[in-house]
Parts: sequence; C-alpha cells; structure tokens
Amino acid sequence: MDREAKLAALATSLGIAMLLLLTLSAWADIGPGFTYQGELRVADTPIEGDYDFRFRLYGSATGGTRIGPVLDLPAVAVVDGVFTVQLDFGGAALSGQARWLEIDVRASGDPGFETLAPRTLLATVPYAWGAAVALPGSVSAASIQSGAVGADEIVPGQVQRRVSGACPAGEFLRSINQDGSVNCSAGAGGGLAWLLGGNAGTDPAVDYLGTSDDQPLVLGANGQPLVRVEAAPVPASSSYTANITMGNADNTIRPGVRGATIGGGGLPLSTPDSIFNPNVVHDHFGTIGGGHANVAGSDDANTNNAQWATVGGGVDNRAGGQGATVGGGEKNFAINNQATISGGERNAALGVASTVAGGFRNLAVDREASVVGGGFNTAAGTSSIVVGGESNCAGGRFSLAGGRNAKVRPTVPSGATGTGCANVSGTGTSGGDQGTFMWADSQNANFQSTGSDQFLVRAQGGVFFGTGGAVSLPGGRFINTSSGAHLTTGGTWTNASSRSFKTDFEAVDPLEILDRLLKLPMRTWTYLSAPENGRHLGPMAEEFHASFGLGSDDTSITTVDASGVALAAIQGLNQRLQAENTALRRQNADQDAAIAELRAELDELRRALLPAAAQEP
Repeated sequence: MDREAKLAALATSLGIAMLLLLTLSAWADIGPGFTYQGELRVADTPIEGDYDFRFRLYGSATGGTRIGPVLDLPAVAVVDGVFTVQLDFGGAALSGQARWLEIDVRASGDPGFETLAPRTLLATVPYAWGAAVALPGSVSAASIQSGAVGADEIVPGQVQRRVSGACPAGEFLRSINQDGSVNCSAGAGGGLAWLLGGNAGTDPAVDYLGTSDDQPLVLGANGQPLVRVEAAPVPASSSYTANITMGNADNTIRPGVRGATIGGGGLPLSTPDSIFNPNVVHDHFGTIGGGHANVAGSDDANTNNAQWATVGGGVDNRAGGQGATVGGGEKNFAINNQATISGGERNAALGVASTVAGGFRNLAVDREASVVGGGFNTAAGTSSIVVGGESNCAGGRFSLAGGRNAKVRPTVPSGATGTGCANVSGTGTSGGDQGTFMWADSQNANFQSTGSDQFLVRAQGGVFFGTGGAVSLPGGRFINTSSGAHLTTGGTWTNASSRSFKTDFEAVDPLEILDRLLKLPMRTWTYLSAPENGRHLGPMAEEFHASFGLGSDDTSITTVDASGVALAAIQGLNQRLQAENTALRRQNADQDAAIAELRAELDELRRALLPAAAQEP
C-alpha cells in the first residue's frame, strides 16, 4: 500500500471542537471559526513533523461544488500523530445546512498533496455560534414563551412600548409617550402635523408650514440644504416680503436686501472673477433664475440703486442697473437703468433703456440705442439701431446701420477696439450724422456716411424696387423696378415705354402741340427746399398741365410727358419747316424760270443793239 493509501486508511479524526467563548458583553466578537483536531498514522504508527494542510468545504459526502474559500495552512506541527488547526470558512458557508470537510496533506517541502478519504461530516457543534449572532431562522416564535418579555426587559430609551391609547374623533395623534400612551390635539390640519397625503380643513389665514421665530425655513434633499426662505421686513411697515434662495448653498442674497429671488443653479465659491461661482443678488427685488456666476444689482454700498434687476440664467452675466435685464447667454452686461440684453455672448447695454437682442460683442452705448444681433456692432447714438450684420456703427442720433462695415459717423470716435465704431472719425457736431440710414453689402471695406439725414445703400449686386412678383436684376442694371424702369450701371435712367404697358391711344396734332409749347412760359427758378442746388430752367407744372392736360395733377411734370411734348413739338416743327421749304422751293423754281426768261430777253436786246461785228464771237 502506498503512502497516500496508508494515510487515507489510518487517518483518524479525533473530533471537531468549537471553542465559543460566549459572553453577554462581547457577543459581537464571536465569529463562525472553529477548532479542528485530528490524528495521522501510517501503518498504525503515529507520525510526527511539520505538515502542510489544505481544507475545503462541501455540501455532500462526495462530489458537489466547493463552498467558501480554500484554507491553506502550511507547516502545521504534528506531534505523536495529533494536529490542531483553526478554521474559518465565513458565516455564509455555515448557514445552517449540512457540511463535509475535505483535507489535503503533505509533508512540508514535498511536491504534491494527498487527499484524505472519506470527507468528514461537521457535527452540530460549529453551528452553536448562531446563538451569538441569531442566524436567520435560528430563533422561532415557539422559542419565546408568552410573557417572557415584559416592561422590565424593555429599555425605554431603545424600545418603544406598544401604543396603548387612541385619539377620539375630531382629534389627531400628536406624540407617543415611552409607556405607549398617546397625546392628542384638536384642530384643522391635524393640529401641529402636516400630512404627506395632504390636509383638510386648513385656514390659510392662520395655518402655514414654516418657522414661527426669526429663523429661515430650509428645505433639503439627499442631506443637502437646497432651498432657503426667509422673511424680510418692509421698512416703516409691519409687513414682510420674502427672500428665496435655491440651488447651491453658496448662492447669496446680500444682507439687508428684501424681496429677492434666486431660482437655482450656482456653483461653490472658487476664485475671484471665475465663472465657476455662485449667483448673487445685491439689490432689493432682484431676481436670478439659474445658471451660475450671475449677478443682479450693483456691487456697492447701496441696495436701492439697482432694484428690480433680473438675470434669467446663463453664466457670468450682470444686470447692474435699475430694472436691467439679462435673459441669458454668457458674459453679458446690462449695467444701466432699464437696459436689456436677451442673450448671446460678451454683449454690453451701457445706455439707459438700451437693448442688445443677442449676438457677439455688440454694444448699445447711448440712451435707447439698440443692436438686434450679429457681431462687433455698436449703436452709439441716441435712439440709434444696428439691425444686424457685422462691424456696423450707428453713430448718429436716430441713425440705422446694417449689413457689413456700414459706418454712420458719431459725434466723436466711439467704441472699444474691435467694435463697430472703433476708428470711425467723428463729425464734431452734436448728434453725429443723425437721421442717416445706411445699408452695406458684404464687401470687407468701410462704407461711411458724409452727413446727416442721408439714405445710403451699397449694393454691388444691384437694387430692386417692386410691387410684387420675383426679384429681377438683369445684367447692366444697377436699379431695377417691377414697372420696367431702371438705371443702368453706366448711369442712364430708362423709363418703361413698351406698347404692352399702355392703352387708350389717341393721335395728336404735332403743329398744335408746337403752338402750345411756343406759348408756354419758360423761366429759370430755384427750389425753395434746396437753394444750394442753384437755378433751373423749365415751365411751371400748373401751366404745363393747363396747356397739355397731361399727368395726374398740376404739381408735377413727369419726364415721360416732358419728353413726349418735346418730341411732338419737334414733329410739328418739322412739318412746319417742310411746308415752308416746299413753298420756298416752289418760289425758287418760279424765280428761276423768270430769271431764265429775263436772260433770254436780255440776250435778244443785246443782239439788237450791238453791231453785227460786235456780236461775232
């Protein structure tokens, strides 16, 4: 028989002992470990020396799946065949079911283990540890005698006795005493209690959820304070308004401010000028809807000079004027009274009641100035507007600019570097080029005004005016109209005159038109509204209309009518000249015939009067 067979045949289990030192004061230190003692013999002779052991736990005598860890115990002393070890497979392995122990052994230093057979069934002694930790199912209802746990066994500070009372109809449970008796209260809404399912019969004039002393009401979630409501007294009054702060705990309503609201958002205070900061309200009745690093009000010693400022959200926005508003976006500054920025990035509304609708790096500098959008635009004049585009300057009062690089000159150079009015020359006059309308196309060159009340358009692709239909800009036309009239790129105005545009034709007498034109007074004159344009020559519209009956009224003369009268008069003049020429030619012919006849008579007289010799050639 080989060594493995001998060990398997002669190994004798001396027993399994569970050494549980159970005390009432130290029960929590007891675990599922136990002491195992066995004996090794070879040929019925006890062996001695150091041996390596390996222990495994199974749920059956043979086969099956290992339960718990493998315990390796090296160099265990075996004396006269006896060895003792401490084993701990954990509480989960010893959960109340039968368990078998399988043992491998080898002499310390040998290459391989030998498995002892058969497996050893664990007796009930190891499960005695369940009495210390109350394993599931280890204590049944039958194990506790009726009346075994009474008042003397209950510690009042740890275990509440059974409720022994009830509240009468119309009253509500307020508290439970240690002895199980109850305290009841009458009143709407359950006395001092607010119910999760809602209360009935409350009186909003007297019932409320909150504090009754001078302390704020704080609501939280997940252990974090998220809502703070505090009463703010109204000066010279017994009334109160409320300050409501929600969101990050570092969101702040400045002390002394009343009626302010922070709806949420905010981040913990980090470094100065960082966008990763809380929201702050500095003045009365200021509002911040959310976002972070937003400020409503002016950061000075006065809590009244920027009341009603509002920031809807976004990040690092400032509403620093009274009634100023920033809807959102990033790094927008509305820092004057009633100034408004809807959104965008790095915009500034600096004038009273100025507005920036959005875009990037736009400035509304003066009172009631507006920038609709786009980028790098500046509305620098009072009531001026930039309708959009890029790098435009509405520098004059009541001026308008749009497109790209449209520059209405301000009074003095205005605007920070990189904005629409930077480096635009000033007029030096009050209001700049006020009242000027300017539109520039996409060319990357400045298109600058030269005076007030101008209407200036730069349109490299042409200009179209129409009453409907599709836009038409044929080549060679700078201004085109839906009527057909147009101005060529060479500077010639062309009227629409196609037969297809006309009706109700009537012939005219050119000679009559000529006679009327000859009677029409012609004068030189100067326009009342523009004397600086010099003198002009032509008829008065009243006399022109009376003479020819053309046009829709007697206050204007159309170029078509003036040209038509001139052409008809030319025709009449031509007819008259032709008639006169015909008469003259007839007269000349008669005169030529008379002259020829006179010459013949003269020749005959000469022959009669001169001697024959003189008549010879």
